[in-house]
Amino acid sequence: MNMIHVIDFKYAYCRSFARYMKRSLLLFIFAFSFVVAQDPAEYNKVYSRTYIEIAPKSIDQALKIADSLYEKSEDRIFKTRSLMLSATLYQQKGDINKAVEYALRSEKIINETNDFSWKSRVYGFLASQYRFLKLNEKSREYALKAIEQSGFIEDKEKANSTIGLIYQELAHSAIDQERYQEARSYVLQSQKHFAGVKQNREALLGHNQQLLGLIDYKEGKIPDAIQHYKSGLNITKATPAYYIRALIFSGLTRIYLDNKDLKTAKIYLDEAKKIASQTEYLEVKRDYEEAAASYFAASNDLKSMLKVIKNKDSLGRIIDDKAQHFLSKEFNNLEDKNVRIEKGSSVKNIFIYTFGGLLLVALLVFGWIKIKQKRDIKRFEDLIERVRNEKIYEMNGDSEKDEKPVDYQGFSIPQETEQRLLQQLENFENSVLYTQKNMSLSVLAGLLETNTKYLSYVINNHKKKSFQHYINGLRIQYIIQKLKNDPVYRQYKIAVLSEESGFSSPNKFSMVFKKFTEITPSQFIKYLDETKVSNN
Repeated sequence: MNMIHVIDFKYAYCRSFARYMKRSLLLFIFAFSFVVAQDPAEYNKVYSRTYIEIAPKSIDQALKIADSLYEKSEDRIFKTRSLMLSATLYQQKGDINKAVEYALRSEKIINETNDFSWKSRVYGFLASQYRFLKLNEKSREYALKAIEQSGFIEDKEKANSTIGLIYQELAHSAIDQERYQEARSYVLQSQKHFAGVKQNREALLGHNQQLLGLIDYKEGKIPDAIQHYKSGLNITKATPAYYIRALIFSGLTRIYLDNKDLKTAKIYLDEAKKIASQTEYLEVKRDYEEAAASYFAASNDLKSMLKVIKNKDSLGRIIDDKAQHFLSKEFNNLEDKNVRIEKGSSVKNIFIYTFGGLLLVALLVFGWIKIKQKRDIKRFEDLIERVRNEKIYEMNGDSEKDEKPVDYQGFSIPQETEQRLLQQLENFENSVLYTQKNMSLSVLAGLLETNTKYLSYVINNHKKKSFQHYINGLRIQYIIQKLKNDPVYRQYKIAVLSEESGFSSPNKFSMVFKKFTEITPSQFIKYLDETKVSNN
């Protein structure tokens, strides 16, 4: 949750479309024609209505007004607020590149002032964006800077509200890194600071309950998770904190799916859908799509599941493509710095290589390393070539006894059924259903409307693999293509790649990856970065 969301103004319910169009048009004209930067009351009126009334319906129109506010502002604080309004809107739109760009511009301006409140908000926002980019150390750096600046805020309620939000951000980061006890402690610290806060109190406390529910769910404390989620819904029932309620509804959907209670799960899923369909906030939409995909998988609705996964992947590409642009720029800057560092250190190397004996040893070691690197790179190049020309899941690689195909000698199925299953398996391979963690022989058999005996026979007889080997191959092929074609994936931790491809743990993922490719995921990523493999 971004700090700018909840500090400056209260949320309001969406108006009817007709009323919205009338007001937004008038406000748009007003922003361009009459706003005087030095009039705080008029500025706040446009600022608040832009975020509350216009942004939920049209982020693009809200961005135009935000730009107008910035252009007409002369005061540094107003300029900062206008830039941060744009940054928040871009973040909701999934454009992290633009969100960070605007936030960094506002950071330069606000650092020229003594407004500790807005310094804290800008730093907190940047902490959120860097967390989305998986740059956890940079995220933590900005979060700690935000806490430091918050200590200088004279208005105690504003200070507590700001610090509480920063602790929420730290909790999000800890959850992403699976440090759940640490995340819980951050939420509890956040709760203490919110105790004396009156403005937007329901939204702030409701978000904490959502976080606690998520932490309990991750730790397997299901009754506690349900209690926190329902408490969050109760707290926010009189406020339009739509994104919080959407996250809670999706969370409850997952819980009841795990409990095989599809009826209750559907109730909460429908509530999440109502909100997701009315907002342009991509993170809310993607969270709903993930919950929906799990529901349709559990209810054996293959058609709906494929549709939802297609939407989810589309949203993911929108977010990841924009994140990729930012990361590419950042890491190019980092490479430039490294080049300068290497030039500065070359003088030291001269002294090292003046020692004759050491030079000889160094050359021998260097030669050995180069030979090994060439061998490893050759193996990597062979792998890339195989990826281009054949399917990973048809390659040998998994040699465990329980992964060998079963001998079905003497067993047969109707030819028509066999051909139908082969066609359905081809469709399955072209989807991403195999990345679902609950994908098993029985689940797939249900989706394909057959029995496990027939399905196992077709996979063993035609794919020459056991079911688990077949699924693992598809998953490895999927993640290899992601790593090869989308550089942003190379910045993710192994745990994230494991989760993305559907494995139960990072260790399992790494083990299977090496069995299929003969190199580790880390080595594969390293070679991709070094050789700059083409996407073709």
